[in-house]
Amino acid sequence: DCDQVGYSKGRPHLMKAFHPHCAAAIVYTLKGARKVAGLCLPIWGYIDVMYPKLIKAGKLNAFHSWPPAFYQDDKWGSVYNS
Repeated sequence: DCDQVGYSKGRPHLMKAFHPHCAAAIVYTLKGARKVAGLCLPIWGYIDVMYPKLIKAGKLNAFHSWPPAFYQDDKWGSVYNS
């Protein structure tokens, strides 16, 4: 799956995400926030499921940063570590 990650030569700290696993720590542009609001209403699943499906369908763009801009501890839990 790593071959699907799109690294940017012009922005070495950003990479295109193809299947994020959590929606806990996200930075939105104004355009992106409006797009997400339009794509996610009506709600058709958990947000952690909706985002990857929208990204895979090419309807939403997502990027990871390196090093990570956020860190999520286990305080709140996740469907992925249950």
